[in-house]
Amino acid sequence: MRAAGLFRPTELLARINRTVLDLFPEYFLTACCCLFDTAGSLTCAVAGHPSPLVRSPDGAVDSVLCRSHPLGVVVRPDISEYALAFDAGSSVVVYSDGVSDALADGPSRGADAIAGVLRDVRSGVPEAIVRGIRRAIRRADRLREDDCSVLVVQRGR
Repeated sequence: MRAAGLFRPTELLARINRTVLDLFPEYFLTACCCLFDTAGSLTCAVAGHPSPLVRSPDGAVDSVLCRSHPLGVVVRPDISEYALAFDAGSSVVVYSDGVSDALADGPSRGADAIAGVLRDVRSGVPEAIVRGIRRAIRRADRLREDDCSVLVVQRGR
């Protein structure tokens, strides 16, 4: 199941899972793997990690809904892939659970809060998205014991 010599996201995560189980059985990790192709599609798989969000050029936000156990927990995790169109000007936002935890407010989930920030950001450029998320975390002013990491990749126009 290789395309142009590359592993599919599910294959890569399954290989990493075997390595973690073999070499570091006392550890586990979460991961998100995204494959961008030149035809304009995005394929994602996650393992115990928050699902990425995709912001279209018009500001609409969709969640890439795929879930699995963290890597290093079970021998054969049920890792699924999610594929979607990744149009020019769209951005995919991958973030750690520290970000969603910092923005979660009562019954409101952190991913919903991040999606709200993405909709509110005027410019969809990666720097503006990261600045918007950083501002929201500062405004939330919650004690954070976990890392707050964000990666934004935008498809060129």
